[in-house]
This record gives sequence, C-alpha cells and structure tokens, in this order.
Amino acid sequence: MRFGVILSAGCSERFKSPKILSEVEGKPMLQWVIDLLKKLPFDRRILIVNPYWENISKHFNAQGFEILINENFKEGIASSVRKAVEFSKKREAEEIAIFLGDMPFLKEKTVYKVIHFETDKPIIAPLYKGIKGFPTIVKSDIFDEVLKLKGDIGIRKLIRERPDLVQFVEVNDPSVIRDIDEPMDIKRGSFKGASLGGGGGIRTHE
Repeated sequence: MRFGVILSAGCSERFKSPKILSEVEGKPMLQWVIDLLKKLPFDRRILIVNPYWENISKHFNAQGFEILINENFKEGIASSVRKAVEFSKKREAEEIAIFLGDMPFLKEKTVYKVIHFETDKPIIAPLYKGIKGFPTIVKSDIFDEVLKLKGDIGIRKLIRERPDLVQFVEVNDPSVIRDIDEPMDIKRGSFKGASLGGGGGIRTHE
C-alpha cells in the first residue's frame, strides 16, 4: 500500500497568522496540496498538523484524510516525519509519499512521474537543477531508520549521510522546490524566487 502524507505542523514564525491559511490564487495554501493528493492514487491520505488545527480546520476541506496531531511539533520537521512513519508502519504501508503543506504549486503530472518511478532504492525524490525537491518517497525498508531522526532536519539527514539510498528523478519543473517561507513568496508568483537550500553537491530542500 502507498500512503500520501502532508506535513503541515510548522510554527509559521514569519507569518502573523497560520501560514497554511494564507490565500494563494483564491484558496488557502494548504488546500492546494490537499486537493492535489485527492487526485493521486494513494490507499490512504494523512495530514500531520499541530494542536492548533482545531481552531482553523473549518477553513479546509480535508475529507478523506486521516488527521494526526503532532504534539511535539516544536521539535521540528523530524517529529512530523516520525509521526507519519509510525502510523504507516503499523498499517503495513509499503511506502509513503511525503509532501509539504507550504508547496501549493506542485504539478500533478510531475508528481505522477516521481511516485511511479521504479527503483530498488528506498528513497526517491525529484531533482530540479541539482536541488532535491518534493514529494519524497520513503519505502518501508528504512522506516526504522527514519524513526531515529531528530530535530528540524527530516529525511535530509539520511540523504546526506547515505546517498546510496537515494534515487533522484530529474524533472524540468521548478514547482518541486518552490515552497512559501514568507509572505513575499506568495507575491512572487508560482515559479519565482525558490529557496535553494544549502550544502555542496546535490542540494537538499527540506
């Protein structure tokens, strides 16, 4: 089974209100990602949020999603990744596809290419001009390794320490690296001003 997961439990420190509520081309940022996953062939759909979700959930249509509350969201993205993997492992998922709630410009066609890419490697991710993007596919082979992750790093730690585990899929689509970190990013439009991440060689964007 393949599960689709949206990580959306961040603090939104650069926004005056919850970032995922920010309007992007007519609807809340997070709703774009939710609607994308509804179109994709997942056996289960999971949304990881923080405890404040109960105050804003009325603004979203997440029908068909299982909502998981991450009480440890202040630790960083790794806590949300672990939450998703714990849930998926118990339900015998063969792989999960990890999306971010602040990436509303992802294209369905590009995501299909990534999630259907065939390889024996346990991590699959799109690569745009040398930058690792999303979604990130994580197979059950390494769920136990992912459960050891800590802090605000996510799968990036495994990718940097064990590049042999990763299959990159080259795409000609900047949407895979285009997230919204601050209000100005919304005004720049769909494919401008992408945050590039750091590090040498393959740059990671998470």
